[in-house]
Amino acid sequence: MDNISVLRQANAAMTSEPLVLFDPADAVRSVSRSVMIDYYLKAAADKVTIDILDPAGKVIRTYSGPETEKPAAPNRPAEMEEGEGAPRQAAAARVTGAAGMNRFMWDMRYPNAVDFPGMIMWAASTRGPAAPPGRYQVRVTVAGVTKTQDFLIKRNAAVPGVTDADLQAQFALASQISERVSEANRAVIRIRDIKTQITERMG
Repeated sequence: MDNISVLRQANAAMTSEPLVLFDPADAVRSVSRSVMIDYYLKAAADKVTIDILDPAGKVIRTYSGPETEKPAAPNRPAEMEEGEGAPRQAAAARVTGAAGMNRFMWDMRYPNAVDFPGMIMWAASTRGPAAPPGRYQVRVTVAGVTKTQDFLIKRNAAVPGVTDADLQAQFALASQISERVSEANRAVIRIRDIKTQITERMG
């Protein structure tokens, strides 16, 4: 949602509310870099919780802040989306709790696969699957006050030969692959932990 769209929703009455969650603009896969979630806080908050819910109402991801430090850029390669001519790097998610207007950027991704220190993936990454087309929800909670808005993620109609069903199938496969990667990486973590315990006991 651009700043003009937010201003159209703003009114004088909102300044008396502890939390105002604006209606996010719909996003288009491979066109929109993220879903822009704008919210207004009457007073600064120590903690803001943002939940992203899937079309079935299940929480996909939960973010909280404010961040005490600026998050580091993800150390993984940018990825191609359908119909893109160049890869794009997802912006780091950052939740703020300043008095006044705040903006959170969701990269339209499900949780990443499990990884471990020192893992090298030259031609892939552990980045979570891209959300398929559908109606999603954002839920913001501050100091016991919760507001919810919904938004659409749409298929890029400019990409020929791709249907919503195709993208749902792609998401299902990507989710299965992500879970298998997580299982393999969890096994590596367990093996490393066992080796550490053996070394400590032998020492």
